[in-house]
This record gives sequence, C-alpha cells and structure tokens, in this order.
Amino acid sequence: MPATHSGDGSASARPSPELRQMLSDAALLTLGENQRRMTVPVSINGEGPYPFVIDTGAERTVISRQLATVLGLKSGPRVTLAAMSGRQVVGTYVVPELSVERLSDFAGLAAPGLDKYDLGAHGLLGLDVLEGHLIRFDFARREMSVRDSPRRRVLRHSSDEIVVTARRYHHRLVLTDAEYRGHAIRVLIDTGSVISVGNPAFQRLVERSRSIANPLTVLSVTGDRVEAQLSLVDGVKIGSVRYKSLPVAFSPQPPFDTFAPGDRPVLILGMDALRIFSQVDIDFTNSRIVFHMPDPDYVPPVWW
Repeated sequence: MPATHSGDGSASARPSPELRQMLSDAALLTLGENQRRMTVPVSINGEGPYPFVIDTGAERTVISRQLATVLGLKSGPRVTLAAMSGRQVVGTYVVPELSVERLSDFAGLAAPGLDKYDLGAHGLLGLDVLEGHLIRFDFARREMSVRDSPRRRVLRHSSDEIVVTARRYHHRLVLTDAEYRGHAIRVLIDTGSVISVGNPAFQRLVERSRSIANPLTVLSVTGDRVEAQLSLVDGVKIGSVRYKSLPVAFSPQPPFDTFAPGDRPVLILGMDALRIFSQVDIDFTNSRIVFHMPDPDYVPPVWW
C-alpha cells in the first residue's frame, strides 16, 4: 500500500495488488505460518529467545501450546479469550519469568495457549506486558522493538512526524481525533491484525456512500473461520493522516462491544494501514501515536 504525500503533511494510501485481488474475488485471509510477521525476541525462564508478535489488540500475552510443552510449563486457570471469532474459554500456561529485549522481567503470567500455526509465531505479547512502554515498528529497516518510555510533559517531534494523541480506554489507546467523511469515529490500532476491521456502525456509514465489496473469510488466531465483507474505504482521517482507498473488513467482532457504547462507529487499524509509514511509534506511557513520514523512494514491505 504505497504512501503519497499532500501539501499539509498528511499521507494517503492505495491498496497493493494483493489486496486488489481480494476485492475482485472471494478470498481467505489467514494468520498462519505462511505469513512472515515482524517479531521481537522473548526469553522464558532463561530459555530462548523465541520470536513473539506484538499485539496491541490483545489484553493478555499468549503462548503457543507447542512452546509451552517444550518448556514444560504448568497448566494455569481457564480464561475467556476474546477473538475475532467470538469469546472462547481456553486453557492457560503459567509463565514464571518472561523477558523482552532489555526490559525488566515479567513474572507469574497466566498466558492463554493457542496453536503455533494459527498464531504465526511462538506467541503474542499483549497489553499485560506492553502497557507503560513504547512500541516501535521500523518498517524501513524491517525491525520491531519494545523500550521503556518515561512520562514527559513536553514531547518534541520533527517536521516529518505526525503525532496523534490518544485516550486510555480499558488499557488500550483510543484515537478520538478521527473521522470518516465528517462523521466522528473511534480508532484503535491492532498490530496483531493483518487488515483493518470496521464494526457494523462504521459499515452503515460506508454503505451510504458506496456498496460493500466481496466476501472475505478470515482465519482467527483460535483457528476458527470468520466471514466478513471487504471494501475499499476512502475518506478516513486520523489527525492529519488521510487514508485513500483503505481496505477494511467489516465484521461484528466481539471486542467492538467494549469500545462502541451507543453503537458508535469503530475502526480497528491493522498492520496494512501502518506499513505505509517508514516508522510508527505507539507510546502507551504518554498516550500518543507517532507516524513517521517516509522518504519519496520508500517502498512498503510486502510482509509485515
């Protein structure tokens, strides 16, 4: 999804050939091992490191059942996990010690266990680990990192950065300075999702200006299939970031219930919408998202 620039420093995007193909035919979008995902090294009980995906849409850190078995982790309590396919009760594994890069160790996590193929990695780092840190996605270098982020009163940024402030809502960062063709919407960033997803209220807004496109089958991290409708949406604006022809899958995703009181339009921004920038910083401590504008010759990665 190449990025283009406008005179006011905003960015617009157009879909890749792969996403255009999705729109012309019914397609299956999977998060399995055939997806090359950006990961960070995670050590568990001094073993590893193992590649984990950063998932800002997950409340809890998740571990693959295969890795838990290899490490001999003990079973924990069963918990309710909210995924795109619905809420499911799954078993957990007790992780005595987990460390991410140079950060402090996290102890005593009860991590839900899912299949490695469905996760596309050995595990997912959720908000229970990410909260209070800065997550950096450097798409230009194909690198991802988690670092400490002290609270600051004055936050300086350069002219090639677009800063969008956020509000904390159920431990997540919700971007309220967002709209679709003049209608206020709520935007969340979900780095565990391949594609952006809209709730039914946002779908009704879009249907006023265009018809919904072809069906799309999404394979959830739980291994279940979810039927959705995929459309190219223009007119989404987040701060001074403008998206043109943003691919959005519309689904009655259960997590929307938390962020859409009163049936408000909600858009969950996936990695396809982030990689048009050379770098994106998600700063949980200071409640802000920083979009770094790419150089003119920047080519977004075909994988994320």
